[in-house]
Amino acid sequence: MVNLTMKAARVMQNLNQHQLAELCARSQQWVSKIEMGLLNPSRFDKVLISRALKTQPDVLFKERSE
Repeated sequence: MVNLTMKAARVMQNLNQHQLAELCARSQQWVSKIEMGLLNPSRFDKVLISRALKTQPDVLFKERSE
């Protein structure tokens, strides 16, 4: 599932994927895969991303009901 919430938060912080990746000590490809829904980040990674985007993990990574 595409993570548009994460992408929107990243754009609102005026960050590109590479900049977010640097803040998380990860690669740009890693950020891209999460945003495209190809990779499900670990709990730890969700916290890293949330801190970098100055928000809470439950805001960025809501569980969607079917």
